[in-house]
Amino acid sequence: MSIAELEVIELDKTKLTAGRQKRATPRKGGGVSDPVVLIEFVARIENLHADLEKEKSAYMLACKALREDIREVLEEAQEKGLPKKPLRAIVKQRALEKKAAACRDDLEDSDHLSAFDIMKAALGDLADLPLGQAAMGAQH
Repeated sequence: MSIAELEVIELDKTKLTAGRQKRATPRKGGGVSDPVVLIEFVARIENLHADLEKEKSAYMLACKALREDIREVLEEAQEKGLPKKPLRAIVKQRALEKKAAACRDDLEDSDHLSAFDIMKAALGDLADLPLGQAAMGAQH
C-alpha cells in the first residue's frame, strides 16, 4: 500500500457519514495516524516472515536427511528378511503407546489420575490400566 493510498484511507475516515452531520470516528487501532510508522511495522513483520521461511527450509532439509536415514535402515531390515510395512507399523504403534502413556503421566494430581482411570474404565479400556493388566496376567 502506497503512502498516497494510506492518505486516501485517512481522508475517507474523516469524511461526513451519510445521513449524519458529524465526523466518522475511527475504531481503536483502526486509524493510520502516521504512514511512516505503519510502513516500518509492515517491513519488520515481512522481514520476520522471511526469517521464518528460512528456518522452515533449514528444518525441512534436516528432516529430509533423517527420512533418508530411516529409508536406509528399512532397506537394511528388508535385506535381513524383515518386511517393511509391518516394521513401520510396529514403530508407529510404539510411538503412539509412548504418546498415550505421556498423556496419563502429565496428570500429576492423584485425583486427576484416579478420575482418568475411572473414565478409561467406563470407556472399556481396562487392559491399559494397572488393574486391567493384573487381570489379564491372571488369565494367562
